[in-house]
Amino acid sequence: MRSTALKAVAIALLSALFFTFTYVLNRAVVSGGGHWQWAVILRYLCTLPLLAVVLPFQGGLGRLPSELRTHPRTWLGWSSVGFVLFGVPLTWAATSGPSWLVAGSFQLTVLAGPLMAPFIYKDERARWHGGALAIGALIVAGVMMLQLGHAHG
Repeated sequence: MRSTALKAVAIALLSALFFTFTYVLNRAVVSGGGHWQWAVILRYLCTLPLLAVVLPFQGGLGRLPSELRTHPRTWLGWSSVGFVLFGVPLTWAATSGPSWLVAGSFQLTVLAGPLMAPFIYKDERARWHGGALAIGALIVAGVMMLQLGHAHG
């Protein structure tokens, strides 16, 4: 059990490292005079090598290619939602502040899982857990301190 928890923490830290790396890279592109659209595309291109390394150990693509052919509109529609609601605002934020500040603020997404659990699951996971919410409150407090330190405009 402890080994699994340590692996999960290691994966989360590695994910945070790659997220921060791509965000700082986006900031460099946008601040250097590059167009924000290229920065968004670059973020997704950075994930391709990571997927190429991980997918073979997770069983490959599985049924994904056939599902893409069967339901292309659904996949393209939701991919567009993900791109527009995630990639574009995040990259746009690269022009508005220090990269570490926006990357730190992005940690608020950690709250999404614990807050959405009652709406997603129909078993024992369908409740709010006090410990997870307490950690979430700590994250919110940390993000607020980050933001208040730079609220001078």
